[in-house]
Amino acid sequence: MKLLALLLFSLLSGVIFPGGGEAQAQDPQATAATWEEALAVYQEVLDARDAALRTHDILMDRQEEARRSGDDARARDAMRQVHDQGIRVMLLDQELRMVAERLRRAGRAYLEELDAREDELLDALASAILPMTRNRLESQLAELRREYREVERQAGAPQVAELRPLPDVVVDRRDGPEELRGKAGLLENRAAEYDSVIAGLEREITTRERRLQLERGREDLLAGISRFDDAALTGGGISRPGTDGRPDGVDPLGEIDLAALPLEAQIALLREYLELARDLRNEALAMARVFRDRAEGVRP
Repeated sequence: MKLLALLLFSLLSGVIFPGGGEAQAQDPQATAATWEEALAVYQEVLDARDAALRTHDILMDRQEEARRSGDDARARDAMRQVHDQGIRVMLLDQELRMVAERLRRAGRAYLEELDAREDELLDALASAILPMTRNRLESQLAELRREYREVERQAGAPQVAELRPLPDVVVDRRDGPEELRGKAGLLENRAAEYDSVIAGLEREITTRERRLQLERGREDLLAGISRFDDAALTGGGISRPGTDGRPDGVDPLGEIDLAALPLEAQIALLREYLELARDLRNEALAMARVFRDRAEGVRP
């Protein structure tokens, strides 16, 4: 955790990412190094948050066992532990959103470098005459596109998160105001998680829509270059007729492997996932309101 604290302090104080736009002024090697550093910081915070979530789920199970035991003191202590761990999860979620934004900035800067390099390769390819030169440029372009896809996948990873189900909480006749407020807080914390997912999904959809427009423009350019085999260029991500919409067999509640899908399918799936996240958020808040009303003596 000391390493995590130092990394977070570096982020907050602007040591790793001074300001918001300086990365664009760095050379390609520095931009790539900044990206790798941001990715390492993000992964550390993500691991800490995931571990806290697992602990929170374990404590929730223990709370349910304590409630069923009829031991009020044990049940109150279990609820306190769930509440405290929930706060820790919420704080780590805030840290994760912060480092995820830093990661996206570093990723965007690196992707801009790769975009510029791709434009250079396309220009060179358009004027190349010798087969050996064309083959070399095609190979470089294919490798660059693979690198672009990997960076794009990792930069987007923080916001394409798996949706956790709603907490399984019910009103018990033995619940007092404290227990009812605790359950309401649990639901509100989960709604905050959904809000984080929703904000990220909206950003990811916008990013992919812009990328799709760029790739379509480049595909049009490549289509006009008839002196080499376009099939050799992989990783472009442009979907062909018949690939629109969500692929069959994709579970919107499971983990999303966006890297394996063309951009149009990614956008369609993310939109479906966004609607699901919004529905879960609204349901969590509505349930929380019921518990708070009961805690205040208001009956529906």
